[in-house]
Amino acid sequence: MIKLILSAPVPAMAVAFEHSFQNTENVEIIPGPFETIPEFDCMVSAANSFG
Repeated sequence: MIKLILSAPVPAMAVAFEHSFQNTENVEIIPGPFETIPEFDCMVSAANSFG
């Protein structure tokens, strides 16, 4: 089973994630930066899309 953890360092982003994933199983929204997530197996970031 895959659990998706979304970090939302901006409050408006957390609200948008909650709205978009409210009926989706295995999704957890963390209202803060990814560094506050205590444990995870893999991280995917769009940060490298800037080149």
